[in-house]
Amino acid sequence: MAKVETEVTSKVAVVWTEVALVEKDKAVPQDPLKFYDKIYFCHSCQLYLPSVEFSVSSTSHRVYRCRHCVNLENETQKRESFLKYKCLLQRLYYSEADYGDDSQIAFLMQLQDIKYLTENIWASQSILSAWDDLNDLVMVRWDKNVEWSPWNCILLTKDEGVAHLKLESIEQGYGHLFIHKVKHKHILAKNYFSQIPMLASLMLEDEEIGDIR
Repeated sequence: MAKVETEVTSKVAVVWTEVALVEKDKAVPQDPLKFYDKIYFCHSCQLYLPSVEFSVSSTSHRVYRCRHCVNLENETQKRESFLKYKCLLQRLYYSEADYGDDSQIAFLMQLQDIKYLTENIWASQSILSAWDDLNDLVMVRWDKNVEWSPWNCILLTKDEGVAHLKLESIEQGYGHLFIHKVKHKHILAKNYFSQIPMLASLMLEDEEIGDIR
């Protein structure tokens, strides 16, 4: 009797083991790609990758680049943008140094300051031609007889900047509406940069000199 019970128990154990193996095979697909709903091709790195490697919005009809390639491109664009603003700031330093009139404000401007001024006040383009390649732009004095400041500047192409600084009179060179547009930008810049203590103190000095004049 004991022998029969042992044999039955062994057979039951074998059956359960076989059932467990079958269930395990069902749970784990033989093809690893079955883990993913879709496979996309990245046109940048030329790899076939699972859908989880892509940012796919509900409105996207096509997927071109994986997350890694998108992030890599974003970093590259940031570096290029940094270099362009650095060169723009250096051009400002050089142009102010050429005046030799003890101007100060331009040399207090940092990269984030010139970036804000260019993007948020001047819309990253020449106010005359709407040219938007930063490599071709300069931030020169609006009134060449007054030191450069965020509230005394204009964003132009290099050629436009040269022509602007040759003007004998701003009023003779530009129309009333254009001058009003530029001065409105100066007000916006003044409101923003007045929050920076060092620039705010120089702003007060400018106003005092203006009152004396």
